[in-house]
Amino acid sequence: MHIPLGEYLRKEVRKNTPIGEKYSQNIQSGLKLIPSNIVYEIILNFLKKNNNLIIDGFPRTTERYSYFNKYLKKYNIKAYYFYLEANENLLIKRLLDRETCSNCSHDYIMVNTKEKGICDICKKKTYKRKTDNLKSINKRFSFFNRTTKRVIECIGGNIININTNYYINDLPNLFITKINYLLNEKP
Repeated sequence: MHIPLGEYLRKEVRKNTPIGEKYSQNIQSGLKLIPSNIVYEIILNFLKKNNNLIIDGFPRTTERYSYFNKYLKKYNIKAYYFYLEANENLLIKRLLDRETCSNCSHDYIMVNTKEKGICDICKKKTYKRKTDNLKSINKRFSFFNRTTKRVIECIGGNIININTNYYINDLPNLFITKINYLLNEKP
């Protein structure tokens, strides 16, 4: 089960749930982290239902990694961490070209849609996220370099690097190949 944490939180805002209402400024700015206790609650609720998860965008701080790692050890859950590597200029271009479907929330790099501004899946309009601008993107890179890179160092040899400089449509196949290898790996 794939949990895109950022998209889950944006849906909470759109549905006006208590989490969405309380943290809408953090979520919509894309620059402030949601408090850790809320993130833990969301992830642990998903883990209670299914411990075969791909949690997208987590952990982003060493404190969150440490907490999550203790939980995994307590319940004897094996975790794999994926680090999507890409050239910074390429990432900036992708983010500036990204649009999201207003209905199904599928993300597009706009050169990859059949009809500009229309979702290939549900045929609804796409929109540009407020945070997909150069100023916000640079702030996110700064945060990543200050904070998230430390998590990568903590994880160390337990991280699986995936080079995402490839054509964007190849990414799902890269993931499937890596995950199948991990699942068939002998202990």
